[in-house]
Amino acid sequence: MSKYDVLVIGGATTGCYYARLLAKKGIKVKVIESNAKGKVGRFDIVHMRREDFDTFNLPKVHEGDGIWAFAFEENYLASPSNKVHVYAPDPVVGMHMPEYIAKLTSWAEEAGAEFEFGASFDSFIFENGKIAGVKYKVGDEIKEDNAKIVVDASGMAAVGRLSLPADYGMETNKLGPNDMFYVVLRYYTLDDKDAKNMFWANYKTWIAPASNIPGQKIFGIGACQSFDYAEERYKYFEDGVKDL
Repeated sequence: MSKYDVLVIGGATTGCYYARLLAKKGIKVKVIESNAKGKVGRFDIVHMRREDFDTFNLPKVHEGDGIWAFAFEENYLASPSNKVHVYAPDPVVGMHMPEYIAKLTSWAEEAGAEFEFGASFDSFIFENGKIAGVKYKVGDEIKEDNAKIVVDASGMAAVGRLSLPADYGMETNKLGPNDMFYVVLRYYTLDDKDAKNMFWANYKTWIAPASNIPGQKIFGIGACQSFDYAEERYKYFEDGVKDL
């Protein structure tokens, strides 16, 4: 059994970023992640505003590095009727998520953070009624690490939080449909190769590049409650915006 100042459950974007910040301050931190190294990430593509790389001092990506997917510079906000388009200069970079998380992992390791992959959370270790560490499974082996602080960065799965006793003083409810944002994507190749990247905030609907090939676009539809409700909102958008 090893002892750490902080133990983080989950080695995706949040876990890596937090581990890096702590390690840079000389705090002994370890991240346990259930997936294999290089295989972390629920989606293929993740987007980030270009300026946020500098704002949060994140490692940057470049075209041809295997992580960079595309970028779009020209963005517009549209009115509900689609008659008014307002230029919104907010460049966005698209990246391959598993590859970028692998980069973030190395970035955190360089600062001194430890990682253990293929390590699935099993249960908390309690001492005097307080969390004092974690038991986790690697293959058929149950391992244990002690820590002064344990952070659940497992995302929507919330594997640590949901395992807590009901009287521990922390919410143990599962996320429901109204806590999640459902996104439906449709891929099109447009005749207009220079079609604008547009966001209709009134409908939570947008058009953005699907790749770095001119004319290939994604129409996105987002809503809470369910995928079916997102489709309903898209039909509402189609009925309201006639001049696409």
